[in-house]
Amino acid sequence: MKKLLLNGFVGGWEFNSEYVSNVLQGMPSDEDLVVRITSPGGIAYEGVAIYNALAAHEGRVTVYVDGLAASAASIIAMAGDETIMSLGSMMMVHNPWLVTLGDASEHRKSAEMLDKHAEALTDIYTKKTGMSRQDVFDLMEDETWLTSEDAVAFGFADSEDDEAEETAEDVAAKYAKNLIKFDMARMPETVHDRVVASLAPRAANDAHTPPDKGPQEDKMDKDEQQEVDLDQVKQEAAAAEKARAAGIRDVCARVGLADMADELISSDKSVDEARAAVIDALADQQAETPKAHKTSPIITQDSGDKFVEGAIQALSARAGWEARDAKNELNFATLKDLVRMSAERSGIKVRGKNPRRMVGEVLSQWHTTDHFPGIMEGMANKAIKRSLDEVEETFQRWTLEGSASDFKPGTRLGLGGLSRLRKVREAAEYKYVSLNEESEKVQVETYGEMFAITRQAIINDDMGVFTRIPAILAQAAVATVGDLVADILINGETSDYEMSDGVPLFDSSDHNNYDSSGTPLDLDNLLAAAMTLRAQTDASGRTLNIRPAYLIVPLALAPVAEALVGDPEYVDTSGGGPVTRKSPVYNLAEVIVDPRLDADSTDTWYLAARRENSAIEVTYLDGQKTPYLERQAGWNVDGVEYKVRLDVGASPIEYRTIYKAVG
Repeated sequence: MKKLLLNGFVGGWEFNSEYVSNVLQGMPSDEDLVVRITSPGGIAYEGVAIYNALAAHEGRVTVYVDGLAASAASIIAMAGDETIMSLGSMMMVHNPWLVTLGDASEHRKSAEMLDKHAEALTDIYTKKTGMSRQDVFDLMEDETWLTSEDAVAFGFADSEDDEAEETAEDVAAKYAKNLIKFDMARMPETVHDRVVASLAPRAANDAHTPPDKGPQEDKMDKDEQQEVDLDQVKQEAAAAEKARAAGIRDVCARVGLADMADELISSDKSVDEARAAVIDALADQQAETPKAHKTSPIITQDSGDKFVEGAIQALSARAGWEARDAKNELNFATLKDLVRMSAERSGIKVRGKNPRRMVGEVLSQWHTTDHFPGIMEGMANKAIKRSLDEVEETFQRWTLEGSASDFKPGTRLGLGGLSRLRKVREAAEYKYVSLNEESEKVQVETYGEMFAITRQAIINDDMGVFTRIPAILAQAAVATVGDLVADILINGETSDYEMSDGVPLFDSSDHNNYDSSGTPLDLDNLLAAAMTLRAQTDASGRTLNIRPAYLIVPLALAPVAEALVGDPEYVDTSGGGPVTRKSPVYNLAEVIVDPRLDADSTDTWYLAARRENSAIEVTYLDGQKTPYLERQAGWNVDGVEYKVRLDVGASPIEYRTIYKAVG
């Protein structure tokens, strides 16, 4: 049996629907699950998502309300096959709410949305309790606080647990000092009467000891006497105080004014009073905001940069790239919403306009605001970076990486031009090395494509324009570099890749690094190729002793290559009988598999030196490996056009460190 603790804000960093789903996916579908809740609530949509995830679990789900299940957390509690209220715990149900800023039409839209959401939540409560929809709706409308006993009586819970992990005495001791000053008007009505009965005598006595019964009390009618359980009163008062504090923190967090929470709690404000104070604070902030910003709901942001940052974070969460920030007011904003907000922040009047016209006008005036184009560019760059981190290419593992400052041909000194340092005698001068004899050319060229974020895509709220297209182009950019490197391997024996000595990269006579006679990949041929590399010499005839590091093969030769260098022994039959011997090519080189090579030949293979002595350099303009984005207002399309550009080149710079064999 697995235990799941859900403590804190629903949909926040403490727990959210993604976290719960991951827990459920990581356990057998029929395993029993115990869920323990202590939460003031949070984002209603997250609560519904968690409810559905738990309700769909095939194993038995037992939900314990340890302290409080309020608002969205009460929805989660309904998912239990059995819901148990721990001693002293409470539950609260109410209608969903949010803060709306804007004209009357915006408020009407919010009201309609909240009514529909309340109906959906009513369905969940009705299914659990068996109550009528009207009765459930009345409880939600009144923001009803339920003790553990009340929750069971109404059907929101199935039973009470008398063995709660936190005893009533612990709770009472923790909050005893708050009981006398606790505002009675803030308590649920079911708790109010018992607290008044227990604390009124204490208020008249500094020692807080109940006075002796007077003669009038002795004459009270027995039916009117109220027996007070002080421990129960303390528990309910403590739970109410917890709920008050949690409710205030929730109100403040939803509108980005979390700093106000402690002050409101310490000043004994009720949740309703806290809401009023928060609304006043928001109004003050809005009054201080420049006129062009007044209609924007991002009133807690103090700059366009923060607005763009918040929008990118919200869209990234929608794309599944990062967790949703519960305090981000843009979490549920559509692309059209972001266009409108960007326009309003820049003083472009769009209120009351048809969404299609509004989006078109803003995109046509993109040069007047950096907000929405900045959001688009930020998301596209994120998509490109994520794609580059995930794409798998092999050339980076064995080629040299270089940088160029412009598009002019540059030079690289090969091993043949400087393989040894010259001796400097005492008092003699150092001599300059010549880079002219054996220096190879490298050059950067431009590769790129264009894509557009169109008006139609924004109106349709198509997230693919931010995620799919830039990611595909980023992968294409890396694949382009892989193609350049593969072409050198495949066609390196042609004049297209002629070196500074006038001979192609791969040449059997002058470069001694090419065998086209039919040399299959086996132990003897691989060992011979390794020996050839180690015997290569510089211009003066000195042996360079190049050690092989990479065995580059097409996909078809991958099993043979892995077996050759991965087996510490081999069977020698040259003497007439099978003899097991130590393999001379064991761990000789790392196997690099490139499927591009199969299109040219399935039996050609290559042996290359370690990366710092690589035969090929991949050169980036100013060392910029990430594709670069440029934007302009759409001319051929209604939208914004983006150019994805990569300035790169691949060049052979040393023939002595690579060997090619055609099988």
